[in-house]
Amino acid sequence: MSWLLNFFSDRTRQTKINSSLSEPENLLSVVIQGSGIGPVMFVMFINDLVDALKQFGVCVKLFADDIRVYIRVLNNCDVQQLQRALDALANWEDLWQLSISVSKCSVVNIGKSIVPLSSLHIRNNVLHITKIGIDLDITVTDDLKPRAHINSAVTKAQQRANAILCCFFYLQILTC
Repeated sequence: MSWLLNFFSDRTRQTKINSSLSEPENLLSVVIQGSGIGPVMFVMFINDLVDALKQFGVCVKLFADDIRVYIRVLNNCDVQQLQRALDALANWEDLWQLSISVSKCSVVNIGKSIVPLSSLHIRNNVLHITKIGIDLDITVTDDLKPRAHINSAVTKAQQRANAILCCFFYLQILTC
């Protein structure tokens, strides 16, 4: 246990520009990027968030530093329950000093809208309601039809194919 304490204590950082090096600066908290233990420590750090949110009856999925919170909304009580979970998320943010990028947060209502979701917010920031969400690079629409995801995949494939074609074109010019 003491090696963990030593690993995370008294960390400093410096910035190097060309040959100039800044003075060392103490870090208040850090998970060293690229370290083997860093991802494990982050999972341990964020894991209690799942338990904190599940007590509000929502489903929670984590992937790295992304979180998905969802619930089946049948009435206003379900919306209020989801809002309480979002409030708990904001409280967790305060407690652990890990900022939530509210600008990246949105609401995707899958299926027919029974109850308005326009009042959902994190702190005083009303969450944007959208018909399309991207989850782990998969495009999900409110009707769950695959057309938007297929279009996205085809567009990316065409862009990559064009980039490869350009490489061959420029290679021909260089060899002439």
